Amino acid sequence: MNQQLQAIAIQKESLELQKSEIQRALEELEKSGEEVYKAVGPILVRSTPEKLKNELTEKLDGINLRIKALQKQEERIKTSLSGLQTRLQKIMGGGE
Repeated sequence: MNQQLQAIAIQKESLELQKSEIQRALEELEKSGEEVYKAVGPILVRSTPEKLKNELTEKLDGINLRIKALQKQEERIKTSLSGLQTRLQKIMGGGE
């Protein structure tokens, strides 16, 4: 369970980094003119600010959902660990 918690923490950290990058991109997009480019693999493709903003917003929404799911999973594991710890303490205390 501890390994699961560590894996969740790593996933959440990665998603938080992606989230901040997207938020910065959205901020810059607000400052941009009528013509913007997005990276598609090794090339840049012209796009409209509205289209790019919609894509980034959808991606941000997906990341937020994944972060919430990981937080719920993390809470369930922590609750299970706490219950196991309590049971172990009872067993160890009762065995003396």
